[in-house]
Amino acid sequence: MPSPFVTLDLETTGLDSGSDAIIEIGCVRFDGDEVVDRWSKLINPRRKLSFFITSLTGITDRDLAGKPSIDDVLPDLRRFIGASPLVAQSAGFDLGFLRAAGLYLNNEVYDTFELASILLPNRSSYSLGALASEFGIELAQAHRATDDAEATGQLFNALARQAARLPLATLIEINRLAANSNWGLRSFFRDAEKEATRTVFLKTYERKALESGDLGPLLNPLAQRRGQFPEELVPVANPEPLDVDGLAGFLEMDGPLAQVFPGYEHREPQIEMLRAVADAFNNGDHVLIEAGTGTGKSLAYLLPAMAWALQNRRRVVVSTNTINLQDQLFTKDLPDIEQVFAALRSGDASVPAGDTSLYRLAEQANGFQVALMKGRSNYLCPRRLDTMRSRDDLNEDELKMLARVLVWLTQTTTGDRVELSLPTGRDRAIWGRLATEVGGCSAERCENSQGGRCFFYRNRRAAEGAHLIVVNHALLLADVAVGGRALPEYEHLIVDEAHHLEDAITQQLSFTASQPDLERLLDDIYPEGGQGERGVLYDLRKRLVKGGLSATVRQGLDRHISATQQKVELARDRLGLFFMVLHGFIGDNHGGQNSQYGVRVRLDRKMRAQPAWEQVEIGWDKIGPTLYELGEAMNTLRKGLDELDQSGVPDLEELLSDLGSLATHVMENYMHIHAAIVQPEDNGIYWAELDRDG
Repeated sequence: MPSPFVTLDLETTGLDSGSDAIIEIGCVRFDGDEVVDRWSKLINPRRKLSFFITSLTGITDRDLAGKPSIDDVLPDLRRFIGASPLVAQSAGFDLGFLRAAGLYLNNEVYDTFELASILLPNRSSYSLGALASEFGIELAQAHRATDDAEATGQLFNALARQAARLPLATLIEINRLAANSNWGLRSFFRDAEKEATRTVFLKTYERKALESGDLGPLLNPLAQRRGQFPEELVPVANPEPLDVDGLAGFLEMDGPLAQVFPGYEHREPQIEMLRAVADAFNNGDHVLIEAGTGTGKSLAYLLPAMAWALQNRRRVVVSTNTINLQDQLFTKDLPDIEQVFAALRSGDASVPAGDTSLYRLAEQANGFQVALMKGRSNYLCPRRLDTMRSRDDLNEDELKMLARVLVWLTQTTTGDRVELSLPTGRDRAIWGRLATEVGGCSAERCENSQGGRCFFYRNRRAAEGAHLIVVNHALLLADVAVGGRALPEYEHLIVDEAHHLEDAITQQLSFTASQPDLERLLDDIYPEGGQGERGVLYDLRKRLVKGGLSATVRQGLDRHISATQQKVELARDRLGLFFMVLHGFIGDNHGGQNSQYGVRVRLDRKMRAQPAWEQVEIGWDKIGPTLYELGEAMNTLRKGLDELDQSGVPDLEELLSDLGSLATHVMENYMHIHAAIVQPEDNGIYWAELDRDG
């Protein structure tokens, strides 16, 4: 790691470098872990400080009276920093203010915020205070420049040690991806690899696997185990009724839950709800329960559901409206119940004499299996990760995201995005290109060819042996839509947050198309002007060159690729015209509803009778056939590639999958927009929205 280095921190009158001013600069010079020098200055901003800034920093107008101007201070700052590498928390903020003040630094820069987001990929906060607390770093006076700068230096050293402890294969892969980039952290990870190499050697077979693009050496070993799934549930022939009184005793004031969790609050409505749920299981009834806030409804339905599934080996599905509640049930409520059962097994909790049903249930719970199932887009796709890893034109955002994912892969066993911090819109957009997709995977392609490493199919296999499956409404309804193929078979369902079910059904049966989404779709096929080495058509052309095809075959495919590219460009041009016309129609607000969010127009028969609607139809007549022809061209290209199965084209199966998925998205957009504009269905409801930003 660089040594010596200088850490930098600024305090300012606000966040805008164009209109706000610097009021304090602090720098600390480090040689390894040792502080060797400090430099700090208070600066007169020639304006009054806000109450907020004074409260935050403790700096007052009196403190700054008579202090030098920023112009007087900058030469000394430049001399102190010299040519040393710079370390800062959110370096772009500090350097932006210095540039606005007239100081341009060309030093090597390390951003601890960016480093922490990569090396600690699942944290909810990357503030200096949160990170200092995690590493046990004393922050004597937060939001004072010198103290923050010193804490930043200690944090940088802690992160350097963290990086050196990463698996060597992970560091090698990060450095391979960054080798030809100008990424500011490239030298940091090179140094980390050198440090790690002093104590760890990569086995020959691991290095060869890594060089061949195999994901194996980069995964948490627990995520690679095969054949470790629970056995499928075989329901008992004659279900055993639940002991309702015994289950209710679990929640009584002197019951086992209160013994294990002394802060537990006894609630009679919770016990009443538990009894109602248990009776419904016993009698095969449908029951609708309205529970007020504070009832404790989760435990009231989870306990009977667990008991029924364990006693009778009959799967129960619990559906929630939000992924957050899913995660709460999976990571808190169910583990709390299991903790109480463990206490009953060990004798640390008890039930009244003569009541044996809970003891028996506690023994059965020792083999309890629960699965958390989410939609495909929540899981990392190893195949799509491999595709991005194989690119040689990664931009800096993609490099940072891949580095974060590679570090996360050493920790995760689920591949669930909830474990990964995605703080920015750019991060979430890149995740969309790494996540499992509906049209791009199948059991044959992914579960088998990925050697058991597909997180989505591993999760699905685990669910087949689960007593209880926790899903959200979207996945529950998707299972209904595909005839029960999305979830393992079940007979009993608990719908939590059922008042949201109608909205979830509406959303599940709806289709949304927008100009930005369609533009991104076209960019995934062929970016505007062919800029950058990306897009499925670029990947296809590059791999065909390596495929050992005859000149005649390659030229034929190349002509088809060029024709498809032209259709993409034509669609892109006409897309803008169509949405411009639609924008104008909505903007005229023909019966639309203005709100703080924008304008919504219901596209009913009356609206289509407006004279201006004809221009919308004309606009669609220009783009619609082009989209259709693009989808057809991509499907034709896919069929042609399918016949080259033995040609040796690298990653042909991935190309087929990506082409098929993108073609499906193109045709779906065509069909739904065509129905909305030209051929509305009698039982369809259509509307157009214009958001506040246009």
